[in-house]
Parts: sequence; structure tokens; C-alpha cells
Amino acid sequence: QEAGGESSKSGSAKQTPSTKSGGNQPAANQPSEDQPNSAQQPSGQTPTAPPAETTPSQAPETPQTIQVTISVQCKALVGNNNLAEPYRPYVPSNGYIQGTTQVTIPKNGTVFDALQALNLNPAPTYTGSVKRKDIYITSIHHIPEKACGGQSGWKYKVNGSIPNLSCSDYTLQGGETIEWYYTEHVFD
Repeated sequence: QEAGGESSKSGSAKQTPSTKSGGNQPAANQPSEDQPNSAQQPSGQTPTAPPAETTPSQAPETPQTIQVTISVQCKALVGNNNLAEPYRPYVPSNGYIQGTTQVTIPKNGTVFDALQALNLNPAPTYTGSVKRKDIYITSIHHIPEKACGGQSGWKYKVNGSIPNLSCSDYTLQGGETIEWYYTEHVFD
């Protein structure tokens, strides 16, 4: 609070403008040169800041993104003799291409959006169209469908269940756990 440079009520002493008050100073009727002017503050009280401006309460905004947990594994291929030789170097010894990771995707995003949010290198390959909601994942981490027999390929689970929908047609709400996995029998 900045003290003003007004003359006292008695008019006998002329005051010069003082600097900002430095905290809890005892008040006096007439400030001396070594005491800041605290005449505007009632005796024994510390100056207080003006009340903060408040705005009318607003409804919380709906989030524009959601978070889900996702992993990509090919444990069925670890040590599998049916796996074609060219793809064996791409199978991690623990079977996980991507361990459990939390990703952020747009609100109303899909399982396909979550897979893309992992930014795997190389990116998964697929057929179909997002617009038609018929994406089919053909390869992840250089491991394509049919690398381990004619019915092998990539599938996904959401919260432990296998949906009967394309990954681009399964809309997520947030908080789900998605697991992409390689299987020898995609039709099971």
C-alpha cells in the first residue's frame, strides 16, 4: 500500500511522500521521519490486499482428449518353429514390441488412433480406410499377417475382451486397456 503525501489534520507539519509501507508498523497520529505514514491503517492491523477479482463460475470444460493404456506383444512367436525365418529377427526375446504405455488421443478416438499414438518405427501397415472404418492391420514391427501360418495375424483386446469390430470402428471413452497381440489363428 502506498502512503500518500497529505498534510496532517493539525496542519502544523508538512509531510513528504513516503515509500511503500514495509509490513506491520505501529500506527501513530503523526509519523516521524523514521516511521512510515500508517495513518490510513487502523492501529495494530496489517495492511491487506484488495479482494481478488472473481469471475462467474463456469461449468468445467469437457476434455478434448482422453488417455488409454496400450501394449503390443507377439509372445506367441517367441521360439515358435512355425514362424517364417525372415521374421524371426524382429521378435523380441520377451515377446513385447511395446510394453504397457499410456497414450493421449482425441476425444472419441479409436483403437487405431491409440496404436498410431505409439509412433512405432516402422509404422504399422494396414488395408482399408479410416473414413470407411474398416482398417485391418497387416503388419507391426516388420511382422506381417501369415508369417506363422495362413491364419496368423494381428488382433486386439479392449479390457480383456476381443471386439468383433475393425480397430478404426471401436470408439474409446478413456481409461481402457488395449492389447495388440499376434496370434496363429485370427479367426478364433
